[in-house]
Amino acid sequence: PEIPAIPGLRIDTFYATPETAEIGGDWFDVFVLSDRLIGLSIGDVTGHGLRAAAVMGFVRQALRIVARREHDPTVVIADVNEILCADERGIIVTAFFGLFDRERGTLTYTLAGHGAPFVATRGAGIAPLEGSGLLLGVDPAARFNRYERQLVPGDSLILYTDGIVEADRNYLEGMRDLETAIANELRDPAPNIAAGIHQRVFHDRLPRHDSALLTLT
Repeated sequence: PEIPAIPGLRIDTFYATPETAEIGGDWFDVFVLSDRLIGLSIGDVTGHGLRAAAVMGFVRQALRIVARREHDPTVVIADVNEILCADERGIIVTAFFGLFDRERGTLTYTLAGHGAPFVATRGAGIAPLEGSGLLLGVDPAARFNRYERQLVPGDSLILYTDGIVEADRNYLEGMRDLETAIANELRDPAPNIAAGIHQRVFHDRLPRHDSALLTLT
């Protein structure tokens, strides 16, 4: 569905799929829970093809549904993990799920085997959020850690899937390339910041995998 327009927030998204690849399991999502709470998710279902895409749709929607009744990201992700383990054996998913409180400026979040989003702050540079957690689909009884980060006007939050940091099959180099691309893009932003970051990472190269980007500024 269409990304919601939220006063005071600029939200940009980008999704790329290699022309020769099967349909994949990457996703991003932004949804409004109340006047002050916004749900954010991004993730990747392992593998390709119809099953990966179907599970991606299920996980993305399940996060929305559970978040309507639970406003603790660790409970949301744990409930979805339990359902995934019961209904989709053998499927592994990485995910980030967070709740942004517009009144307090706090991002409360949890990670499930997914790359930590970056935060760019004025005068303090760019750094990944803290946190780690078990992949979804491994252990139905898994518990996840809760983290919180204060965001202020002028900060930027950049969420991504692994496809964007695996352009050359070197994860650490890919992370450095992404951080550089974020810094350059925020200094001279394109009409779509997420698309601009993707273009700076890949230049004229073709992506090897699906990749998704979600930015909030």
